[in-house]
Amino acid sequence: MLSLPGTADPYDEDIDRLREVFIANLWLGMAAVAVIVIPATLLRAHGTGWTPLFGLHLVVAATALAVHRVQARLPFGWRVALMCGLLWVVGFPGVLSFGLSASGLWWLLLSCLIAATLGSTRVGIAVCIGTGIALALVAQAFISGGLQPIVPADDYLRRPSSWIAMLMVTGIFATLVVRAFSSYMRATAILLHQVKEQRNEIERLSMHDPLTSLPMSALANDRIEMAFHTARRTKCKVALLYLDLDGFKAVNDSAGHVAGDTVLAACARRMEAAIRQEDTVARIGGDEFLVVVGALSDADDAVLVADKLLQAIMLPMEFGPETLRVGASIGIAIYPDHGRDGAELRHLADQAMYAAKRRGGNCIAFTEPGDPKEPTGSAKPAGADAPTGTDGPTGIDARDQASESNLSAIPE
Repeated sequence: MLSLPGTADPYDEDIDRLREVFIANLWLGMAAVAVIVIPATLLRAHGTGWTPLFGLHLVVAATALAVHRVQARLPFGWRVALMCGLLWVVGFPGVLSFGLSASGLWWLLLSCLIAATLGSTRVGIAVCIGTGIALALVAQAFISGGLQPIVPADDYLRRPSSWIAMLMVTGIFATLVVRAFSSYMRATAILLHQVKEQRNEIERLSMHDPLTSLPMSALANDRIEMAFHTARRTKCKVALLYLDLDGFKAVNDSAGHVAGDTVLAACARRMEAAIRQEDTVARIGGDEFLVVVGALSDADDAVLVADKLLQAIMLPMEFGPETLRVGASIGIAIYPDHGRDGAELRHLADQAMYAAKRRGGNCIAFTEPGDPKEPTGSAKPAGADAPTGTDGPTGIDARDQASESNLSAIPE
């Protein structure tokens, strides 16, 4: 899906929605923890005695509940900053009070992860550096004796109330955080898959004609080069057939553009059915097509393919009460007989096609070996009369010999 200049990218909206859901889930987890913090803090205070840290925990719990209730009215950046700030308010005083015994260490690390995920890599790195510096200073203070645990570590670690409170608070919050991250990553993966699919579709549409679903000129050039590469390896030939519909203008004029589109789509399907799967039919403009036929052992095989295409195109087409008929003028150039460059051979096949047009159309012109600048060729009329668009006799019964300064008739 493409966005127009001056309009919002729909993927930006999807990403914003994922981020909104993610931060909402985090605040839900924080609110759940806040509900548990009050009794857990009282339980810990009963075991260790009241400290200012426990009072701070109660304030943080009340703040978390308040933010959860009004978060929909707060800007996204504020909610992220408040989340990281509360994690620091909970975690850092715990580290100051209990050192390495504090469960607040992982709260600080979680703030770094959230900052990087919902903010930016630069913000995440800045928070990580700040956290590292703060922990280094606290470590230096404990090592030098400037800080002491408010409760002896042995006593703190042996009290069941300390473990129960830690498991209740950190366990529940960790579960909710993991769930939030998992949902966020899963939704992001789905969005990326959708982006990849739509990009592939955009690329396909840019390389294929929307009416006929045939490759267009750029993709045809790639197919030509691939066919040339295979031919060099296998010592085979490649034929380029430049095809222009005869009688197509009469269809448009007499039956309308819808009928013309129907004819183009039908001719595309017939040509694809008339060639091998490894060969290519491309629409290169209007009612002009290019057919790439590879792995030919003899150049004359290309004439058989062209005649098969012509026969298929000349079959009548039903369009409502009318029967539509078109034919084609086909020019052929062979790799490597007439050249080794894709653009050069396309030009030669195009010239041969116009030679077929000069012969009255509805026939095949074959470029003969010669000067690649001014190729010689042969023209094979496929019918005495070119198609006229709607109900009219067409066929390949009359086959006239043709000759010009640069054309000679193809024998049947």
